[in-house]
Parts: sequence; C-alpha cells; structure tokens
Amino acid sequence: MRSSVVVTTVNYGGCDLLVHSLAHQTMPIDDYEVIVVDEFYEQRKGLLPSPPFVHLPPKIKTDIHDNASGWNTAIAAARGELVCFLIDYCWVYPDWLRDHWEFYHRNPGWSMSGYFDRYQYPPMEEPPIENLFSMFEEWFTDEYAQKYFAANEPLYCERKGGAGIMQHDGKIEMPGEKIYLVNDSIPMKVLRKLNGLDERLNGTYGIIDVDVGIRANLAGHRFCLNPQSVIAR
Repeated sequence: MRSSVVVTTVNYGGCDLLVHSLAHQTMPIDDYEVIVVDEFYEQRKGLLPSPPFVHLPPKIKTDIHDNASGWNTAIAAARGELVCFLIDYCWVYPDWLRDHWEFYHRNPGWSMSGYFDRYQYPPMEEPPIENLFSMFEEWFTDEYAQKYFAANEPLYCERKGGAGIMQHDGKIEMPGEKIYLVNDSIPMKVLRKLNGLDERLNGTYGIIDVDVGIRANLAGHRFCLNPQSVIAR
C-alpha cells in the first residue's frame, strides 16, 4: 500500500466532500486507502464505499477537530508507507494523492506540504437526523465543488506569505512549526519513530500540528511546500 489518508470527523455532514474527491483520485484505487475515524460512526455505518474507505469509530468520543486520539486510531489501522492528513469537509483535487506520493518517492527524507484555503459554503439547512451521510448531497458533486471553489475567493489562505519558509537544496522548506496536519504527509516510519501524536494535546488548536512537525524535524525529516497543492475546506 502506497498511501493512507487519515481523517477525523466531528460534523454530521463531514463525509460527502471526502467521498466525491477521495474516491476519484488519479492514483490507482489499489494503491491507497482512506481511514475515517468518525464521531457519527453508528449513524453512517455502511455508507462509505469500500474501497477506498475504512470506517472506524473513535476511541474517545469528542467534538473537537484537533483530535490526536482520532488520528492515532486511524494511523494504527493504516497500511500505507506514506500517511496523508485531513479533517472533515476537505475537498482535494484529483491528483492530490499522486502528488504527495511522487514527491516523497523522489525525495528521501522529505514529504510534501501544501496550501489550505477556507471558503464560504453555499447556504444550507440542517438535514434530518436520518440523512447524516451528507448535508451537501445536492450541492457538492465533485464537478460542482471544483466549479464552486474556482469561482469564489477564499475567505483567507493559510500559509501564504512565506513567513518562516526557507530555501533548502532547491526546495521550499516548510519548518515544523508551520505544519497543520491538513494537506501534509508524513512517512509511516517517521510516525512510528515519534510514537504517533501526543494525545495529551487533544483540543489544543494548532499545538498538536506544531508538536508533531517539530518532533519530525528533530528526527531528521523535512517538509517541502508545494504552492500548486491547494485544498479547500
């Protein structure tokens, strides 16, 4: 297995963007898996297509996105050589997984980081409880998502501006304190060396990311910013 995408979700409508964009990657479906640790596992059980999705309940029930326990649960089940991090509501472009894998494969000791934009979603109503799979079911087909995101300016763009970014061996190095665990990938062998994420930091916005990024740097791993890798949430 080349790549494992690990996802935590705490929103009742946090699966359809993942399904539409991650089920149709240009990487062959036999080469990747998407492990979703879902706060609404019981309500959505059996609704995520397999392959590539592996649907798991959380080890600890929580309503926070910054959930090291959820990511660790997904990492423990992952079989991929490269682990790519996401949270719910993310939309990724069709070549996203291939780009992360090819960069890592060509550059030993490095993995890829990218931009993370936030967009204003269209108006919507809360779905009835029995329709937990997708609050965006009529809105966000993959084709619609691409057109919508292309036509709307982001509310703000994270990582843009280059603060703290360094040139290194022809690469744009993203230091560990800039890692967000969204649109970042880390080799499984590095995560094992770090013993995963620090679960004492559950709920600490931004600190989990920085902690694992800095510890990865101290273990000798580097992250390269790819300005062409832009995902939306």
